Amino acid sequence: MKYKLAILKLAAYYDKVLTDQQIQIYSDQLAEYLTEDEANASVKLYIDQPLNDFFPRPVSKLIALIKPPVTDKDESQNLLDLLIQAIRKHGQYWSDGVTLSDGNLWFFGKNQYFKTWTLAAQDEIGTLGIEVIKRNGSWLNFCMSYFDQPEGVFKKQAKDSIETTVRLARNNQLGHVPQIDGGSGAKVLSMIKMKSLNEPESK
Repeated sequence: MKYKLAILKLAAYYDKVLTDQQIQIYSDQLAEYLTEDEANASVKLYIDQPLNDFFPRPVSKLIALIKPPVTDKDESQNLLDLLIQAIRKHGQYWSDGVTLSDGNLWFFGKNQYFKTWTLAAQDEIGTLGIEVIKRNGSWLNFCMSYFDQPEGVFKKQAKDSIETTVRLARNNQLGHVPQIDGGSGAKVLSMIKMKSLNEPESK
């Protein structure tokens, strides 16, 4: 009920007439992302901003006042921080595992041991973190890149790669392999191939 009251308050302020269906839609969207107190706070914040001289559309404008959207840059920075924390915590030989008293090889995650490094890594750095490691060859390679240069240099280089990984993941293209289209690119490849076939062998 408080969600509807928040919407009605907003509509009254901007002299906007809403149908029952519109009020319900706005209320449902607010309820999905905000608590009742947050919804009321978002309405107040929206009204208090001088540049907001019309009824907000879409409702995401209200939600963003309380919970700003997470950008690819935010995701990348968070993932980079997690990866560096993992390096400092586990060291470069994390993926080698440790043999415990039961005689089996185990891999430590956040707070417990796992039977495979992938499970431990998923627990510590998430599936996207594992993807970053794969793109760098291995956990050891990634760690050596960190240890072999100043941290500031490492962060800059790693962040570029991580941002690409995050963007690909957001667009469901992590497994995408770039291809040259059937147009000019294919013709260029064909010409290169024909040229190589016609060139005399070097003696």
